[in-house]
Amino acid sequence: MEPARFQPPLPFDDDAPLFLQWAGHTLLIGYRDDDRWVLARGWRRGDCFTDVRLWRFDSPGQFIAQVTRLVREAGAGASTGEAARAAEYWVRRALPL
Repeated sequence: MEPARFQPPLPFDDDAPLFLQWAGHTLLIGYRDDDRWVLARGWRRGDCFTDVRLWRFDSPGQFIAQVTRLVREAGAGASTGEAARAAEYWVRRALPL
């Protein structure tokens, strides 16, 4: 297996309300569910994801903190600051007007 490496955040699409961030061999997927902030993490194994875990948060700050923690734990040479900025950007875009 090749060593994990950091990949930049996937581009934000205004029509797709998902947060997508690679962290080594894991993919973080975030979305809004009513007033909650939801973050899922799964490992890439071939063409599927395994060991998916889901967190729900009441505040965007908790969501951003979890993204930062998971990227740091992935140990993929990832910039936690870059991941936090990507999550903050997505949160601002996902907030209702």
